[in-house]
Amino acid sequence: MSDSDYRKIVSRLGKVLRRYLAFGIAEAFLTALAAWGCLILVVWLCESMLYLAPDVKTLLFFTALGTISAVFLFLVVLRILRRPGLDDLSRMVEKRYPFLGDRLISAVQLGRLGTTGLHGQSGDLVNALLGRVEEETRRLNLLQAVS
Repeated sequence: MSDSDYRKIVSRLGKVLRRYLAFGIAEAFLTALAAWGCLILVVWLCESMLYLAPDVKTLLFFTALGTISAVFLFLVVLRILRRPGLDDLSRMVEKRYPFLGDRLISAVQLGRLGTTGLHGQSGDLVNALLGRVEEETRRLNLLQAVS
């Protein structure tokens, strides 16, 4: 079995995973920033309608800061815990590049088996599939699957 082709495919999917996680962290940051802006707006409205003592303002500020930090951390941890596996990443790429059909996920699943795990499948056919998928994905920007 062509182990190097499989490793190249997995390496490319690893880059897709890193971009997915980076986008997730950016999304969590922007969500936390928007929530922080809303809380600051509420505090400002309360301040304009009522007089808030300095210790109340301090309490509200640190409550808002803690809430936003908790939201950010929750969303980042959630993204890390729910990170997709190779099969899910393959599906994401195949959805972006439909001409790949199911060849990418098939190559990932069959390549994962190795030579000892092939029961009834031809090793030569699996090698041909891995070579073809590696060649097809080499010229594609797989990072576009994450947007």
